Amino acid sequence: MWHTNSKYRRVVWQCNHKFDNEEKCTTPHLDEKSIKALFVKAVNILTTEKDEIAASFHAIKVRLFDTADLEVEQLRLDEVGNAITEKLAKKERIEMFLAELERQDGVATEFDENLWYSLVDFVTVFNKEDIRFTFIDGTEIKM
Repeated sequence: MWHTNSKYRRVVWQCNHKFDNEEKCTTPHLDEKSIKALFVKAVNILTTEKDEIAASFHAIKVRLFDTADLEVEQLRLDEVGNAITEKLAKKERIEMFLAELERQDGVATEFDENLWYSLVDFVTVFNKEDIRFTFIDGTEIKM
C-alpha cells in the first residue's frame, strides 16, 4: 500500500521480486482498480471460449492424467523402501547380537533365556546327532 497513513492511500500491485537483487525488476506497478478491471475482461474472454477449452481438456485428460506408469514406479519404490527397512532391521539385530556376544565373559555354565533370545536365530533338528544352532549373524554350529 502506498501512502498508508494519508488521504492518498491506495493498493498497488508490483512484482514480488522487484527489490530482491541489485538489478531491480522493471515491470510496472498497477493499482488494484486496474487489476480488477483487467481480471473481469479476462474472465469474460475465458467464458466465451469455455466450450473449446472444456472439449480440449476432455480430449486429452485420459492421456494427460494417466497414472499407470507412476503407479508401477510407486510399487517399485515401495519394494525398495521395504528392502531398506529390512536391511536396517537386520543391521540393528546383528548389532544387538554382537553387543551381547561381546558382553559374554568366560564360559556359560547354565542356560540363560535372555542370552538365548539375544543370540539364537533358529535351531534345526535333523536327528539326535545333528542339531544345528543358527545364530543371528548367520553363524551355524552343528552339535
